Amino acid sequence: MTRTPSPAGFTLLETLVVLTIIGVMVTITVVGIAPALERGRVQHAAGAVTADLLFAQAEAARVRATVVVVLVPGMSTLFVRERDDASRILRQRYLGADSEYGIDSVTASPTNMVEILPNGLARQNITFTISGGESTRAVQLTRAGLIRMSVR
Repeated sequence: MTRTPSPAGFTLLETLVVLTIIGVMVTITVVGIAPALERGRVQHAAGAVTADLLFAQAEAARVRATVVVVLVPGMSTLFVRERDDASRILRQRYLGADSEYGIDSVTASPTNMVEILPNGLARQNITFTISGGESTRAVQLTRAGLIRMSVR
């Protein structure tokens, strides 16, 4: 009796089953990772706003003059500039959807600007709210100069 050699490799059905399983696993992974990526972008943008506020405090102390932080909400742009010379912009940061941060909105309340005095104090409290997808962070600057980041 002679044996017929069995074919080497996988059948088409086996290959399709494996590819289907891999596709399902990739889909589950992507769906699970997307919110984490969104939270990371919002956290990164909130950290940038915090760094800009710290920079404004340091710059006000360095030049011994009042520095202004202004948010232009329609442009999602944050400016740090001198109060006396508005044309002298010390730092500018774009936070919009097509920036490296990729966030949906940035708002400030109660106003869109705050003056930071040379001693690090602010003329008023201000809260910057950064939102992207389901994630929201708030960066608060108190009149005492304390900067706090929180989850909303």
